This record gives sequence, C-alpha cells and structure tokens, in this order.
Amino acid sequence: MVGEAIATGAITPQPLSIYTPLTSFPGALPSLQSETQSVTLGDLACFTAGFPDVGDPNGHGNRPLIADWGVADFAQAIEQITPLDYNLTPPQPTSSPAPYFYSDWSTGILGLLIANNPNSALPVNAVDNWMTLVTNQWITPLGMNDTYLFNPRPSQSERVVLGYQRGTAQAEVKAGRIHSVKVLNGG
Repeated sequence: MVGEAIATGAITPQPLSIYTPLTSFPGALPSLQSETQSVTLGDLACFTAGFPDVGDPNGHGNRPLIADWGVADFAQAIEQITPLDYNLTPPQPTSSPAPYFYSDWSTGILGLLIANNPNSALPVNAVDNWMTLVTNQWITPLGMNDTYLFNPRPSQSERVVLGYQRGTAQAEVKAGRIHSVKVLNGG
C-alpha cells in the first residue's frame, strides 16, 4: 500500500520516497518532538520508527475504540512520542532507525497519511477514509468478503478471527535441539 501510494503520487508532497521524513507532513503532524523528526515513511513501513506496538498513553486499553480515542487523540499522541528501543526492558531512547519492533502506531500513521490529505489536519472521519480506500483498492477486488475494520454482521461473526494477541511458548531443548514446545498462552 505504501509503495503504491508513493509510486502513484497518492501522497503529497512530491517527490516522495521511503526516505521522506514525517516533518514533510506539517498539516497532519504539525509539531513532532525533535527526536521524532527524522523518522521516515520507510521507518514506519519497516517497523523501525521506535513507536509503541499498541495502546494509547491515556489508559484506554491495548486497542481502544475510536469512540474512546479518536483520530485527534492519536495525532496528538504521535506528536508527544519519541523513538524508543522496545526490545529493552524498560524501553530506552534511541535514534531512527530504531531496532525492529512491530507497531500498530506505525501502520496507523501510514494509513492516515495515505488515505487523507497529509497537508491538512487529519479529519474526524480519517479512519473511514482509510477503510474506504482499502475496501475499494484491495478488499473488494480481491473478494476478501470476511475482512472488517469494525465488528461484522452477526451472521458472519463465526468466521472472523479476532485481532492479534501476543502468544507465548516455552521450548524444551535436548542435545542442542528443540525437543518440544509448550504453548503457555495461545494469544
């Protein structure tokens, strides 16, 4: 999606590349922290921006509902974060590119920039604009009839897999090889 948006000029300003920093989008992200100004579209796409995986800083849970934590809240939170190395406990400040760490925040920022005018403040319906873009360009043409952003109709809910939940396992090693794996939490 990012590559296509860059290649087709769907995101402005032009010219655009994976090396374009977030500071190129002052309408959508007007006041980033100095440490975050060097984060690029490529850092977001490769999960090397040093951004958190899920949740919001106001305690609304791992994946808060848009009604509880909307686009304006998300954009304001982005302006306050700085790249961290989440592979360390506790996470430590780092520069961009940060070590790889999956981030819903990174994909969220990319989606909002691609589906909306990044030269203007993100509108209240920015997520709806993203979902319309994704539906029109990928979901419908590929026949992905059980793909949803929000809860599906009750008749379809039995076929739907819920969002990502981190699982954990413990490996038993014998003679230098993995002998067995015990799932501790399936996610």
